[in-house]
Amino acid sequence: MRPETLLLSSIFCLFIILAGCSKIETDGKEVKKLESDYSIVKDKIYHVLVDEYLKTKDQNNSSISVLFREYQVYDGNKDNVYQSIVSVSLPNEIETIIQAKVDLQTYDSEWLKLKPLTIISEKVLSQWKSEEYQGESEYWTGSPKELTLEKIINGSN
Repeated sequence: MRPETLLLSSIFCLFIILAGCSKIETDGKEVKKLESDYSIVKDKIYHVLVDEYLKTKDQNNSSISVLFREYQVYDGNKDNVYQSIVSVSLPNEIETIIQAKVDLQTYDSEWLKLKPLTIISEKVLSQWKSEEYQGESEYWTGSPKELTLEKIINGSN
């Protein structure tokens, strides 16, 4: 590839990357706006619970169910966004997420607690609403109910 073609390709790629990302200033705090509803907030780390699902019939043991939580982590210390998936194995076959959470309240209630500064995505909130689940075991002082990006930015969580 010719050097000028490579340079133009690099500039075009850089333009595409920068088009999806811009910085905004909010109350004196620098925020990097991404192509989503969430942003990197300088010097803050917060999580967005984007999915919660149950897998039954584990490939290694058919009598075990596994509950998964998928988070997007917005790390303002490292200026990075990454995915984090946590799981817990349940010692018996479970049919629903609600049933799994009831079992966890009995023997591993700490697992139910959300990661610090967790915003619940609309997808998960809709799922909880359809299951008539309130999430009371998930919320705690480090991750209160109805946490929003605005509250994290302003430090009013």
